Amino acid sequence: MNLKMLKVVIASLIISVSSFANAGLINVSYLEITNAKGDWLQVGEVIANDMFDNDVALTGFATATAPHQWSAISGPEKAIDGITLGNYNSGQIFHEQFRNSTLTVTFNSLQDLSSIQIFGRTDCCIARDIYNVSFYGENSNLIAAFTDIAPGVSVDVPEPSTLAIFALGLMGLTARRLKK
Repeated sequence: MNLKMLKVVIASLIISVSSFANAGLINVSYLEITNAKGDWLQVGEVIANDMFDNDVALTGFATATAPHQWSAISGPEKAIDGITLGNYNSGQIFHEQFRNSTLTVTFNSLQDLSSIQIFGRTDCCIARDIYNVSFYGENSNLIAAFTDIAPGVSVDVPEPSTLAIFALGLMGLTARRLKK
């Protein structure tokens, strides 16, 4: 194998690893959202995209739970119903009853996530809407956590580095063997 062929093989490996590794967080079982300011948690919508940009946090793919809700029209299911408008009086948001509560979104199956986006309330009290998000694996082990997420901002979750390191190791071994 000549140097030109090695470059082609290395480029193919990098492209393959990059394509596979874009999933971000692997095997996420559920996520928890809290208010970063210790204020009331109000969530218009949670969008959790998998590696194919499918929202796996929608009703039917996930369930949302919380210990308390402000009223009958502001239950946790409002945070995964696909409506991002964020109007409380129209019944479009989850609103907790007590400060420092948690909204939990549990996926029906383990998910590989590439990004998360949280929409807040739009008709009032917008200054409250800063979020902390924690991601958990199938054994309730903490995988990752993000703090101070602003409403409507899409946050790409980190890509797994293990595959990239493995590919670099293979490339190094191949290059070393070719030098001999």
